[in-house]
Amino acid sequence: MAKIIRIKNLIVFITVAIFACSSPQNKENINVGEVFELKEDLKIFDLPDGWGHFNLVFKNLSDEIYFFNYNNFSLAAFDKENQNMIFLTTFESEGPNGVDGRVLDFTIDDEKNIWFFTTTDQLYKMNSNGEILEKHSLETGELMEENISLLPNNFQKVGDVFYFPAFPMVFKWTDLSVDELSKLPNLVSYNLQDQTYEKLNFYDRAYLGNNLNKFIMPFLGRGKSDEIIINHNYKDIYVYHHGEVDKIEASLSEFSPSPPVSERDMFDDMEEIMRIMHHTDSYMAFSYFPKHHIYVRTAKFEEIPEAASDNMNSDVASKWALIILDEQYNKLGEISLPEKGANGDYIFDTPEGLWFSTDHPDNPQMDEDKLQFRLLSKN
Repeated sequence: MAKIIRIKNLIVFITVAIFACSSPQNKENINVGEVFELKEDLKIFDLPDGWGHFNLVFKNLSDEIYFFNYNNFSLAAFDKENQNMIFLTTFESEGPNGVDGRVLDFTIDDEKNIWFFTTTDQLYKMNSNGEILEKHSLETGELMEENISLLPNNFQKVGDVFYFPAFPMVFKWTDLSVDELSKLPNLVSYNLQDQTYEKLNFYDRAYLGNNLNKFIMPFLGRGKSDEIIINHNYKDIYVYHHGEVDKIEASLSEFSPSPPVSERDMFDDMEEIMRIMHHTDSYMAFSYFPKHHIYVRTAKFEEIPEAASDNMNSDVASKWALIILDEQYNKLGEISLPEKGANGDYIFDTPEGLWFSTDHPDNPQMDEDKLQFRLLSKN
């Protein structure tokens, strides 16, 4: 059991490191299929005291946006239309409303309840006052025995069912064969009512190829009709709905159809792990924006930094691109965001269009006390 805990902690460490930082690169602008036009309009939100712009978890809802600050253990909600703060809540780690473990991701349900998933495999249902409404301990021992780990990077909630990306319960996954890995799930559901797990989809052999020295961890997105989108660092996405899975190409024209791989065992040293898992061109979030009936797949360009940053929380990729798809997952086009003038981790929609964060550490217009978003208006 101690060995399993150590392996799980290593997986959590690697995953948190991947999603907490990024680094720059220069590439030429791309604009295919003029779906959106860049405007000068800005929306500006006041940052809470003591916050920074980076290493925040962001969520976009119909009329509000949310930011979770790991360091302050705080959640801020803002009204999209008037940019006013709705609430700012600092949560407790001890006492009757104490949250046990580090929060790895959160979501907001239809009733505006807050759900936390922590390193201790706990699900917390909270209100905006920081009070615990429900606490659920996920018994993951059976999954561990099957060599399956729930990934902490993101989850989706549909009704009483939680969907988690899944990963082999090993630190060095290159010790597995392609056959072994393809028999493991990349999507697992947990039913809150009967406390049961279900393995819903498995790693695709075409994606795995013959070389496992690659970034294989999936992100999850949620579709218009509650589909679950499995978003690997690969040209295709996998759309799960009612037991069926569709494999659909949703690629960026400048990216290779095959994910970046290492020419050697990347577990020989940590620098090689981080190069493959972090400092390579990557597909990131996959989001539905109902006000415009589109999906957006976010991509970032990466390279090995010349020197390690003293502040990893402020390293943001210098180049981002958006792949735009319609509600049937047909590609409408793609657009690049201004170099060193965007943070593709934060994007939301209003009737006017899409708004992307301009807060990049190399952007001279960045304001230490403000969150700024620039408009992409639909043509």
